Amino acid sequence: MASENSVEGEWQQVGWRSPSNIALIKYWGKAGWQIPMNPSLSFTLSNAYTETVLLFKKKKVKNKKIEFLYLFEGNENYEFSDHIKKYLNNILSEFPFLADYYFRFESKNSFPHSAGIASSASSMSALALCLCSIELQINKTVDSLGFYQKASHTARMGSGSASRSVYGGFNAWEKHMS
Repeated sequence: MASENSVEGEWQQVGWRSPSNIALIKYWGKAGWQIPMNPSLSFTLSNAYTETVLLFKKKKVKNKKIEFLYLFEGNENYEFSDHIKKYLNNILSEFPFLADYYFRFESKNSFPHSAGIASSASSMSALALCLCSIELQINKTVDSLGFYQKASHTARMGSGSASRSVYGGFNAWEKHMS
């Protein structure tokens, strides 16, 4: 992990609230990297959501490592940090800036953890929205018209059902070429 001495400048931040969702028609299996074998249909829960604030600072010395601290409801969450690390490394080619900044994730749910509501969908959706927001802030040439489509695609890379939490309301997650 980076120390305060290895980063420079002021903290910048973005934040998103993303709802969890419940599948009415569940997908059965995936092919490739998070491509559903059949369509699914879900609706989001407006009162069951994850809020994520992502703080970031430029590293003084560039390296190829993704460095971050992940806090869930104020405490370090080592298990989910491992999932986030793998996820961020998998999407590094789509978000090359990830290696240039130190990140501090602060996440919380409006519902109890392990209550039977899929928190991974809402948390990965909120995280993907944060990453796309940072990309818009630091790279002014990024096309903002495809923002939600890219956020949905990025969320799906962390949790398939997270793609259905980006938009809210009723959502279909269909098999398609990507």
